[in-house]
Amino acid sequence: PDRTHSSIIDNDYVWNRNQALLTMFQSRFGHCNVPEGYGVGTEYEDLHSWCQEQNVEYQKMCCGEPTTMTPTRKDILVNLGFAGVGENIRKKRTSSKSARSAWTKWMEKLTDYRNEHGNVDVPLKYEPCPSLGTFVNRQRSE
Repeated sequence: PDRTHSSIIDNDYVWNRNQALLTMFQSRFGHCNVPEGYGVGTEYEDLHSWCQEQNVEYQKMCCGEPTTMTPTRKDILVNLGFAGVGENIRKKRTSSKSARSAWTKWMEKLTDYRNEHGNVDVPLKYEPCPSLGTFVNRQRSE
């Protein structure tokens, strides 16, 4: 059997399941800001981390990188009111040439971090560049 086809089907199943859970969460609470630790011991247990992953995948899509985010998935999340998706953070922070240049330099540092560590979970006080953690934290909160 084609392993790639199987993993695509598995990925679609997981994405659709979590999207349905997020829809139920949004219907109940009126927003999509799933708090860390929400639903421990229930089917909602992994929803917070899935939401974080969707923001990462959306940013990959905006940067032209390989991603599991599709235009259809983005539209579904935007229609739910999912924060971050639908707002290209680069556009928000590039109002001037100098801001665009600074943002690009930070993204290069973050890309280097991801290439070295395999993720973008930069600790807040990351050495050798403590301000990289601050930058990532600020991007996630905006």
